[in-house]
Amino acid sequence: MTARDAASPSLGGQAARGAGSTMLGQVIRIALQLLSVVVLARFLDPRDYGIVAMVTAVIGIADVVRDFGLSSAAVQAASLSKAERDQLFWTNTGLGALLTGLCCLCAPLLAALYGDQSIVAVTIALSGTFLVNGMASQYRASLMRSLQFGRVATADVLAAAVGLAAAVVYAILSPTYWAIVVQQTSVAVVGLLVVVGFARWLPGRPRKAVPLRRFYRYGGNLSAAQLMVYLTSNLDSVLLGVMAGPTVLGQYNRAFQLFMLPLRQISAPATRVALPVLSRLQHDAKRFDEFLLRGQAVVVHVVVFALMFAGAFADSLIPLVLGPGWEGVIPIFQILTFAGIAQVAGYASYWVFLARGLTGSNLRFSLATRPFFIAAIVVGSFYGAAGTAVGVAAGTALAWVAGLAWVSRVAEAPGIQMFINAARPVLVYGVASYGASWAIRQYDLSSAPVGVTGIGLVAVLAMACMAYFSWPGFRRDVRGLAQVVSLMKSRGRLSGS
Repeated sequence: MTARDAASPSLGGQAARGAGSTMLGQVIRIALQLLSVVVLARFLDPRDYGIVAMVTAVIGIADVVRDFGLSSAAVQAASLSKAERDQLFWTNTGLGALLTGLCCLCAPLLAALYGDQSIVAVTIALSGTFLVNGMASQYRASLMRSLQFGRVATADVLAAAVGLAAAVVYAILSPTYWAIVVQQTSVAVVGLLVVVGFARWLPGRPRKAVPLRRFYRYGGNLSAAQLMVYLTSNLDSVLLGVMAGPTVLGQYNRAFQLFMLPLRQISAPATRVALPVLSRLQHDAKRFDEFLLRGQAVVVHVVVFALMFAGAFADSLIPLVLGPGWEGVIPIFQILTFAGIAQVAGYASYWVFLARGLTGSNLRFSLATRPFFIAAIVVGSFYGAAGTAVGVAAGTALAWVAGLAWVSRVAEAPGIQMFINAARPVLVYGVASYGASWAIRQYDLSSAPVGVTGIGLVAVLAMACMAYFSWPGFRRDVRGLAQVVSLMKSRGRLSGS
């Protein structure tokens, strides 16, 4: 593919159509995830969530190793033969099988770490997902490489729906942490079945002669960086599990999962669209920067609005979502929303690393910055769940700013523009959300959380409209978002005609 081909207008249409189908799928997934949180929180207690969080915080390391960055390597590669694809499938599957066995063997050690023997059975049950996800990796990569984002989104939605249904049925029959285990295993199995059906290919037999060095080099660097990020990002759960026990960890986990709800539904799909598109534009600096900044603006505006509003009105929203008995989640969640904002602001830097093929530089960046993240969490953990949340927020903010400086130097990315792109919505939605919350709290409306939330939403939107008419930069952002939405709709009509 030539630079001219990569920069053709049709790529913009494919990106918009892919973003549209992906966004629709994620809206449905967010609804399902929120429904899962609302329903299961009324059957299960903090300890149930704490038990599963203790396990997943540790054995989740295996999921990073299982992929070994090979799915991203397959998507980013300029060319991919059938033999290479087949061999990558067997590599991911073999790693998944190996890690399933290792996790089963290590289950008693994990139980000894936390002092809870119920962890053994949970670890063994969840370890099977590594094999299943390993088999699915290259099927998903194949669909992404061919820009079939709608099918990937469909697979995700179906898997989430079946997993939720299975969990709710189990929770009704037996309200224990096994409902969460059933949910996670169901999502993995259904996801595999659907992507295999969509991809419509079966792998050939393994061949030793197929050269995969370029994939291993790309994937190895990426996997090492992801592993470091995972270890430091889950250090908070491990420390709280050991120091405070499953109940405190369960409260922290619910706050963490709530603030991660929009992030997890946006980060992977956004990268799924951004990576193949930006990879095709890596030799056209101007178009690359345009697509990068526009994609960042879309993601940041959506997520920052959600997190700022949720944090400002958490004392009304948390009881509505989780029900009674979860009040301890509120201050933890409010702190973590700022970590989420810094994290989503940093997505664009990660896209630059991947699309430019700079996984080695990404690894060096992680090695340079993660020690500060670890130190912040360790210090915060001595002050309980809230202190741990402060450590996470501080470490994430540092990583965002450092990432901008790093990609500006190694990839000539528009770091200053990327910072401004994120700072504008943070300022506007932050002032609007917390200003509206402060004004509404002057009245005694504590007995009407639904009313407070509704009035708050109207007030925040009104203040955002004021910013639209008074701040040209913010007005340009919103108009750009409207153009993206319009392009999604027009492409959707054309593709359906």
